[in-house]
Amino acid sequence: MENTIGKILESVMADTLSYLTEKYELLPAQHYGGRPGRTAEDAMMILSENIHEAWKIGEIYSAVFMDVAGAFNNVHHERLIHNMRKRRMPTIVTNWMESFLEGRTTQLRFNDTTSVSIPTAAGIPQGSPLSPTLYMYYNGDILTIPRGQDLSLGFIDDIMFGVCGLTDTGNAERLGNMLKEAEEWRNKHGVQFEKSKYVLVHFTRNKRRGTQAPITMPDITIQPSSEARYLGVIFDQDLKFKSHLQYVVKKGTKFAMAMSNVAKATWGAQFKHIRQLFITVVATRTDYAASIWHRPKDYRRSQTTTQTTKLAGVQRLAMKAILGCFKTTSTRAMEIETELQPPHIRLETKVLRTMTRIQTLPQAHPLTGWFTKAINNRMKPTTFLSNLENLTIQYTNYATANVEKIYPFIRPPWWIPPIQVRIEPTKEKAKDLHDSIIATHTNETQSMHIYTDGSGINGHVGAAAYSPTTSDTQQQYLGPETTHNVFAGELTAIKLATDMVGRNKERYTYIVIYIDSQAAIKAVIKPGKQSGQRIICEILDSIENLQLQNPDITFLLVWIPGHEDILGNETADVAAKEAAEKQQTTGEPPRRTTLKSGQNTALYKESKAKWMHERQTDKRNAKYLQSLISRPCGEAGAKLYAKLTSRRKLTWLSRLRTWHTGLNNYLHQFGHIDDPNCSCGNGEETVKYYLLICPNYERERDKLRKETGIQGMRIESLLGDPNIIPSTLDYVGETGRLNFK
Repeated sequence: MENTIGKILESVMADTLSYLTEKYELLPAQHYGGRPGRTAEDAMMILSENIHEAWKIGEIYSAVFMDVAGAFNNVHHERLIHNMRKRRMPTIVTNWMESFLEGRTTQLRFNDTTSVSIPTAAGIPQGSPLSPTLYMYYNGDILTIPRGQDLSLGFIDDIMFGVCGLTDTGNAERLGNMLKEAEEWRNKHGVQFEKSKYVLVHFTRNKRRGTQAPITMPDITIQPSSEARYLGVIFDQDLKFKSHLQYVVKKGTKFAMAMSNVAKATWGAQFKHIRQLFITVVATRTDYAASIWHRPKDYRRSQTTTQTTKLAGVQRLAMKAILGCFKTTSTRAMEIETELQPPHIRLETKVLRTMTRIQTLPQAHPLTGWFTKAINNRMKPTTFLSNLENLTIQYTNYATANVEKIYPFIRPPWWIPPIQVRIEPTKEKAKDLHDSIIATHTNETQSMHIYTDGSGINGHVGAAAYSPTTSDTQQQYLGPETTHNVFAGELTAIKLATDMVGRNKERYTYIVIYIDSQAAIKAVIKPGKQSGQRIICEILDSIENLQLQNPDITFLLVWIPGHEDILGNETADVAAKEAAEKQQTTGEPPRRTTLKSGQNTALYKESKAKWMHERQTDKRNAKYLQSLISRPCGEAGAKLYAKLTSRRKLTWLSRLRTWHTGLNNYLHQFGHIDDPNCSCGNGEETVKYYLLICPNYERERDKLRKETGIQGMRIESLLGDPNIIPSTLDYVGETGRLNFK
């Protein structure tokens, strides 16, 4: 129990420490990792942008990458507390940290023998939610060593110094001076650097520039390298990422091959599980930090095409394992059947989602300035386009959108919601609660009841609030669903309700707001780093201002089920739909900002439409399958295969639908046998002949005909209709023609 309480306290203090750090900017802006809204990809993007900026003015960019040995174990407690106080951390927090760290001991256990307690005078606990933030306070000063235009980047214990100049020799000398200062910092803090792991890279694409200058220090000489692995991505001298691509393909191939070990033709994981394995493991690992090494639509660079081609090979291996089909099956057919987009679309979407996240970053984030600069420079001709500049040029409509800003916190962790909430576990109980509140408070002159709703219809989103108490209705049109969603509509409706209270001349003291979205209620009482944050902040500000004006006022948010014949809810629903359809707003028009979730939805729809267009215009591959699924009853994709629990039947189906199966016509086509004809001697053994004509299986076919009916005995129904496919697979099993050896 003591350990459990201790972990809870650590989590509470970790949230407090994080809030104070971000609210008052207590850490260097270039410190990443362990901080909300700051990722490894951000740090790498900063490095990439600095390198391209140096190249634009004809300079070499040189960087040295450092690693700390046993980082958490060598934290000196007194120095840590000193650093925290120096960075203006409140005394009450530093005193708590001091108490948390004192009196720590370690015990060693070998087999059944446990050592005595050994006092631990240094170190912060591994696995504690506090440790990453504490360590950033411990090593924060090292990031202040580079001055002026020189760069430092920190990701917990990974440190990088970068400089630009006309020569590699001059850059190496400046980096050497920084490392000398880093040595002084190390001596004060008792930190151990893994000097053998120092990596120096001179980044340039100018073959005439020297890149051989080392960094010479009293105890070590750091020879330059042609590449460095930083935060999981291999940066080479010319930023073409050839080594990283090789690494990614090798890793992806390894995992794709491992998938084939758990999904054989006759046994193994079900379709939905093996497909999910590819999405969550293989694709996630290969696509990591794609915005750094992949540049969509930049066809001037041959590596863009090379990257997608090689990753398509990895995905092909995985799809073959998912479906159990033959290696001769076309990639397009497997993409259709697995419902996995080709890598060039998948990577493009991932990179654009990263750009959308960058657009939401607050002004204090270092990347915000770089993105603004890229937008401003997009119309100016330039060489050495950076990744962000490429995105702003290729995707101007997305890059220039007025996307919402999302902050790490809008309320401190110790904030207590100024509202009461009732969410019943079932629809029936929720409706009973609603009826009870109405019966109890309707006739009270100090009570005000408001129903809210958000609605999406015909590609547009609207919100409305209706009060039977005052017979008032407020509406607001938010925009198309490519910029907003229904969740934002639900939040906006709550804001309309609070505005309604503020405008009313009556001093109501008991405000009941009925909401049919549990997600919206939970977002209001526990605001986080999420899309729609600005609306949540406006709701809370409105409620808190009303309570300042009238301390007796009470707000109650009640969840009610939608479309359950609750008159007020139905009225609000009609008004919200009207606001969306007619694009009308009561009162002043709202500020127009694109939600992060809205832009991501637009990206998803665009990628889906692009993939569908590619499929429909591809007349060379998967022709039979394309014809099959184009019929009214034809179906393809994950939903079709997810219904099959037998790997054997799944394999039969995928091979029959793609026309690549163990029938004589196929075997002859690829040179495995000499005769394409069926053993019955009446014609070529194609899929259609096997299912509908061959006299060898007339008895099995009679049974199939009885189950499907005459209309079902068509190839598009037998292999495309989800209701008939089980009977078709039973037929295949009974004939034994496609049994596995």
